[in-house]
Amino acid sequence: MLSRKVLYLIIISAIVLLTGCRGGSKVITQTESFDFEEMKNSPWAIGGVYLNTNFVPDGAAEKEIKPFLTPWHAFSEVFSPMLYGGFMQTEPTMEVWTFGTVFSQVPEEFLKAVADGVANSKAPTRDQIKDIAENLPKVQYLVFARLDDTELVTDQDMASTVVDQRNRDGRDPHANSLARTVIIRRGVYMSMEVYSLTDGTMVWSGKADTWDEDFLNGDANEQSNDVRVLKEGEGSEVTEIQLDGIMRKGPSLFDVADETCVKLVSAIKLSSPEKGHEF
Repeated sequence: MLSRKVLYLIIISAIVLLTGCRGGSKVITQTESFDFEEMKNSPWAIGGVYLNTNFVPDGAAEKEIKPFLTPWHAFSEVFSPMLYGGFMQTEPTMEVWTFGTVFSQVPEEFLKAVADGVANSKAPTRDQIKDIAENLPKVQYLVFARLDDTELVTDQDMASTVVDQRNRDGRDPHANSLARTVIIRRGVYMSMEVYSLTDGTMVWSGKADTWDEDFLNGDANEQSNDVRVLKEGEGSEVTEIQLDGIMRKGPSLFDVADETCVKLVSAIKLSSPEKGHEF
């Protein structure tokens, strides 16, 4: 049975972070002795960012991430720098080893064994963490993150507006025009776990999500070829909208994931309890 100093389940309300996008973060577990202000003075390392095995991408996300799904570590090589950037933005003085450094020092079979577990939402065993720790003697804390899900939603709002279409010969306006606002929203859901390389225990875990959106405006006559008309119920696969003769795209998965990584690291900092405080 786990001691009080191992994992405590903490239900903490979403932390509202000051970012340009919507969303939030939530602490799931942390140890009683967790204190980020002390822990940040020790070296940390990024063990990778992995794709949830249950992840079912929409059309746009599939196009964005498909080139990075093989070999097994390719996804981490692309997404881990976002997590590293989150640390540097939140605590720029921290010593954080990049995934590339970890990958170059830890035998591939050791790291892949943990990566497979992380992708399946399974915590690594203490022996697996010990195998990695023996190859990272200077590191105290190891971080794994996971892209759990993403969502793309489109919506539109049309309003009939009177447009002065009189010709020079003085004829009256003969029609109205539809003004359309198309909204493309991208949501990204990620989770992260922090392990102590001293004893192999998980000391912190949390989740974060971010929503970003683009508002596209233009004339939207049903007869016009300049605008794609969205039918009711359509939208989850609509990734490009043509307005006024220009093709527009919604928020990039990578951009939203980058913002989510910042929220994950910020959640670690904001969840640090006062010394002596017990949950």
